[in-house]
Amino acid sequence: MDAGVRGVALVQGLTVFPITAGDAGVSEIAYIGMLTAAAGEEYVNQITAAILIFRILTWLSIIPVGLGALGFWKLQLRRRDPVPAPT
Repeated sequence: MDAGVRGVALVQGLTVFPITAGDAGVSEIAYIGMLTAAAGEEYVNQITAAILIFRILTWLSIIPVGLGALGFWKLQLRRRDPVPAPT
């Protein structure tokens, strides 16, 4: 088994334990450590920046999609069950 596959499997295994809310920080630290061990200490700054940018973009890209889906769902509910007019 490749070392990269073992590293990713280790990170996924670590995220099973609820250490922090949403496992924030656990995956990042594990990926940074794994990639630094593979590439060398001279690349630790670039590795850290790449991992943090990737995680921020993957978390932030989900939020607008979720808000759009919530708005669409609420609109569909409103169209299906209109509020009766007061008499």
